[in-house]
Amino acid sequence: QNQNQNQNQEKPKAQRFAPPLWVDPEAWMGFETMRVKIRKPMTDRARAMIIKELEDLKAQGFDPTAVLAQSEVHSWAGVFPIKVNGQGALGTSKQAQLEARNAEVARRFAEKGVVDEQQR
Repeated sequence: QNQNQNQNQEKPKAQRFAPPLWVDPEAWMGFETMRVKIRKPMTDRARAMIIKELEDLKAQGFDPTAVLAQSEVHSWAGVFPIKVNGQGALGTSKQAQLEARNAEVARRFAEKGVVDEQQR
Protein backbone atom coordinates (compact mmCIF):
# COMPACT_ATOMS: atom_id res chain seq x y z
CA GLN A 1 0.00 0.00 0.00
CA ASN A 2 2.87 2.39 0.78
CA GLN A 3 4.24 1.75 -2.68
CA ASN A 4 0.92 2.73 -4.22
CA GLN A 5 0.79 5.87 -2.09
CA ASN A 6 4.27 6.85 -3.25
CA GLN A 7 3.31 6.32 -6.88
CA ASN A 8 0.14 8.36 -6.50
CA GLN A 9 1.91 11.30 -4.91
CA GLU A 10 2.78 13.84 -7.52
CA LYS A 11 6.39 14.81 -7.70
CA PRO A 12 6.93 18.55 -7.82
CA LYS A 13 7.52 19.54 -11.41
CA ALA A 14 10.64 21.49 -12.14
CA GLN A 15 9.90 25.09 -12.88
CA ARG A 16 10.70 26.11 -16.41
CA PHE A 17 13.70 28.42 -16.52
CA ALA A 18 12.87 31.95 -17.62
CA PRO A 19 15.81 34.04 -18.81
CA PRO A 20 15.97 37.75 -17.89
CA LEU A 21 13.79 40.08 -19.95
CA TRP A 22 16.82 41.40 -21.88
CA VAL A 23 17.45 37.89 -23.30
CA ASP A 24 15.35 36.98 -26.34
CA PRO A 25 13.33 33.89 -25.31
CA GLU A 26 13.54 32.37 -28.81
CA ALA A 27 17.32 32.78 -28.89
CA TRP A 28 17.57 31.23 -25.42
CA MET A 29 15.40 28.25 -26.39
CA GLY A 30 17.48 27.72 -29.52
CA PHE A 31 20.65 27.69 -27.41
CA GLU A 32 19.12 25.30 -24.85
CA THR A 33 17.89 22.97 -27.60
CA MET A 34 21.33 22.95 -29.23
CA ARG A 35 22.95 22.13 -25.86
CA VAL A 36 20.64 19.09 -25.51
CA LYS A 37 21.40 17.96 -29.07
CA ILE A 38 25.15 18.10 -28.45
CA ARG A 39 24.53 16.06 -25.30
CA LYS A 40 25.52 18.85 -22.93
CA PRO A 41 22.23 19.87 -21.30
CA MET A 42 22.47 22.70 -18.81
CA THR A 43 21.94 22.44 -15.10
CA ASP A 44 20.31 25.34 -13.27
CA ARG A 45 23.77 26.40 -12.14
CA ALA A 46 25.07 26.32 -15.72
CA ARG A 47 22.10 28.45 -16.84
CA ALA A 48 22.93 31.04 -14.19
CA MET A 49 26.58 31.05 -15.25
CA ILE A 50 25.69 31.49 -18.94
CA ILE A 51 23.34 34.37 -18.03
CA LYS A 52 26.18 35.99 -16.06
CA GLU A 53 28.52 35.64 -19.05
CA LEU A 54 25.84 37.08 -21.34
CA GLU A 55 25.41 39.97 -18.92
CA ASP A 56 29.16 40.65 -19.00
CA LEU A 57 29.21 40.49 -22.82
CA LYS A 58 26.19 42.81 -22.97
CA ALA A 59 28.07 45.31 -20.77
CA GLN A 60 30.93 45.14 -23.30
CA GLY A 61 28.49 46.10 -26.06
CA PHE A 62 27.66 42.69 -27.52
CA ASP A 63 24.06 41.86 -28.41
CA PRO A 64 22.97 38.85 -26.30
CA THR A 65 20.74 37.56 -29.12
CA ALA A 66 23.65 37.60 -31.57
CA VAL A 67 25.95 35.98 -29.00
CA LEU A 68 23.46 33.14 -28.43
CA ALA A 69 22.91 32.73 -32.18
CA GLN A 70 26.69 32.52 -32.77
CA SER A 71 27.01 29.79 -30.15
CA GLU A 72 24.03 27.92 -31.53
CA VAL A 73 25.28 28.04 -35.13
CA HIS A 74 28.72 26.78 -34.13
CA SER A 75 27.37 24.29 -31.54
CA TRP A 76 29.44 25.92 -28.82
CA ALA A 77 28.55 24.98 -25.26
CA GLY A 78 29.43 28.48 -24.03
CA VAL A 79 28.93 32.10 -25.05
CA PHE A 80 31.72 34.25 -26.46
CA PRO A 81 32.29 37.71 -27.95
CA ILE A 82 31.04 38.01 -31.51
CA LYS A 83 33.61 37.07 -34.14
CA VAL A 84 33.50 38.99 -37.41
CA ASN A 85 34.72 37.18 -40.54
CA GLY A 86 36.73 34.71 -38.47
CA GLN A 87 38.39 37.50 -36.53
CA GLY A 88 38.36 38.33 -32.86
CA ALA A 89 35.94 40.62 -31.12
CA LEU A 90 38.07 43.65 -31.91
CA GLY A 91 37.86 42.93 -35.64
CA THR A 92 41.51 42.00 -35.90
CA SER A 93 43.10 38.67 -36.68
CA LYS A 94 45.07 36.77 -34.06
CA GLN A 95 48.26 37.63 -35.98
CA ALA A 96 47.43 41.34 -35.99
CA GLN A 97 46.62 41.20 -32.27
CA LEU A 98 49.95 39.48 -31.58
CA GLU A 99 51.88 42.00 -33.67
CA ALA A 100 50.16 44.90 -31.89
CA ARG A 101 51.01 43.36 -28.52
CA ASN A 102 54.63 42.83 -29.53
CA ALA A 103 54.87 46.44 -30.75
CA GLU A 104 53.47 47.65 -27.43
CA VAL A 105 55.99 45.58 -25.46
CA ALA A 106 58.82 46.88 -27.66
CA ARG A 107 57.62 50.48 -27.12
CA ARG A 108 57.57 49.99 -23.34
CA PHE A 109 61.08 48.57 -23.37
CA ALA A 110 62.30 51.46 -25.51
CA GLU A 111 60.77 53.97 -23.08
CA LYS A 112 62.62 52.37 -20.18
CA GLY A 113 65.91 52.38 -22.07
CA VAL A 114 66.06 48.64 -22.41
CA VAL A 115 67.79 47.75 -25.66
CA ASP A 116 67.83 44.33 -27.24
CA GLU A 117 71.33 42.83 -27.35
CA GLN A 118 70.98 42.20 -31.10
CA GLN A 119 70.45 45.92 -31.74
CA ARG A 120 73.81 46.95 -30.18
